[in-house]
Amino acid sequence: MAAPRSPSKAYPGTLFNSVEANQDVFSRFVAHRGANNESPGNKLPHFPENTIPSLREAYAKGALYVECDVHRTQDGRIIVLHDETLRRTGRLNKSIAPTLTHKHFLKIRNEKISQLHFKDEIAQIDVGSYASYLGDKFHGTKISLLEDFLHELKGHAERKLIIEVKAGDMSIVDDLQKLITYFAPKYKIKDSQLLFISFDFELIKILKRFLPNYKHSFLTIATPSRDEVRDDPHHPGKTIGLYHRIKNKEDLDKMIAMAKEANLDGIDVEYDAGLIDSDFMQRIRDSGLKSAVWTYPIDDNLDMAVKMLTAGADLINTNQPEFIFNALQKLNATAAKDEKKNPKP
Repeated sequence: MAAPRSPSKAYPGTLFNSVEANQDVFSRFVAHRGANNESPGNKLPHFPENTIPSLREAYAKGALYVECDVHRTQDGRIIVLHDETLRRTGRLNKSIAPTLTHKHFLKIRNEKISQLHFKDEIAQIDVGSYASYLGDKFHGTKISLLEDFLHELKGHAERKLIIEVKAGDMSIVDDLQKLITYFAPKYKIKDSQLLFISFDFELIKILKRFLPNYKHSFLTIATPSRDEVRDDPHHPGKTIGLYHRIKNKEDLDKMIAMAKEANLDGIDVEYDAGLIDSDFMQRIRDSGLKSAVWTYPIDDNLDMAVKMLTAGADLINTNQPEFIFNALQKLNATAAKDEKKNPKP
């Protein structure tokens, strides 16, 4: 069995007793879609998700890892966007759309990204004005190509980028391999700076073969107390949407075996306070895999952060890194003050 982690020198062991020695707690948090701050409870400025402004804000506020989502367009370009359509975050802004008409925009906003062209369609879409809480500051923000995000790592060896490859499009693998092979050396990106993840097990398994020098993790969902997805009648153990579900620790062991057989490097699980504990994380650690936890905004808070830190998660997703970092600092200061007043015998 792997040895338990020793406390960080920067934090009281009573509070953060699962952090590796000399490792900053903050380095274990991933800025999900950048520092978009779209979680309840904070009053921080919001940034449009999966954009260069959100990416830069996350790094500026101390995040080591930033996560983004990618799709392949019909003409083979790899863009950064979460949804498979433009409907939720895409808007028409004539200041950046020289040839895109309103009629054509209405036609393409519900089509899958894989059916659209980059220059004449995707590149003319505004993704900085999809919500009122963004204000006017980001109007005219364009959809980025993945190489734009990779460029932000140039000259910053400490920065890391997690790339979620959206499920269902196996054609992206070849183009992604070519893009990474070209831009990584061009921007002097080290192998350790990139991590690839996907809910699509077959896709991430093949991508690992195409890009073997990089780390790859398998995304799963955890629903022990609710049933938000439907089982796939054609594929036992899978759910509609190519998701694999973990309802208990026996399911986790099966996912670990799948990941090991595919030569993957980690498992990224959905946060569930009733399922994920120290034993859950220890099972992953004992297998030699890295563990990560993702969550919905409703659970993106200090309570989740502390639970996953103490459970031993290697990486923890948050939409609001600055809020979480500030909250942890305050919590740590209070714990240190209490320990000083009441030292252990």
